[in-house]
Amino acid sequence: AQFHNNGTQALTAGKDNTVKLWDLAKGTAIKTFGPFPEPVRSAVFSRDFLQIGAAVGKNVKVWNIADGKEILNLAHPAEVAALSFSVDKTRIATAAADKQTRLWEVATAKELQFFPQTDAVLAVLYHPNNAAILSGGVNKLAAAASAATSPSASRNNTPTLLSDSTDNSAINPHFTPTIGQCSGLVFASHAS
Repeated sequence: AQFHNNGTQALTAGKDNTVKLWDLAKGTAIKTFGPFPEPVRSAVFSRDFLQIGAAVGKNVKVWNIADGKEILNLAHPAEVAALSFSVDKTRIATAAADKQTRLWEVATAKELQFFPQTDAVLAVLYHPNNAAILSGGVNKLAAAASAATSPSASRNNTPTLLSDSTDNSAINPHFTPTIGQCSGLVFASHAS
């Protein structure tokens, strides 16, 4: 679930294989997307709250909120667990069961980069500056990868390991390791 920045709406992905946009004051669904034949693992707003994206089976689907029109479908070779929009909505990062974090170009639905991991990826988050992607998953590791977008950037990039919670030690001294598998990520601002 995710709250809209207006504080009056929320977005959910349900066991009924739907994505719903809720009016919190009335407790009613404003819009429903689906039902789909596959499970909906995640649903998120774009950073400007004008679009909704969802991990539906082996696909990522994106809709305009205003008219409910599907504007993008990104097919994956395995179940997708999570997605995150870049701030400018030109790219989407995805996490999937095939041990890959992927970076997609929205305008062309083209996969730009992938970041291999050692186990299923359950969470992904695009950094607010559009320069990095965090991912984590079943292997109890969190990793950061550059979201390089130049034509010379390598499609296959090895992410930087941030934690190894199997022994509860942080590789990066500014990163707190997870306990158990990683299923959610948050960027926080830090004042010195």
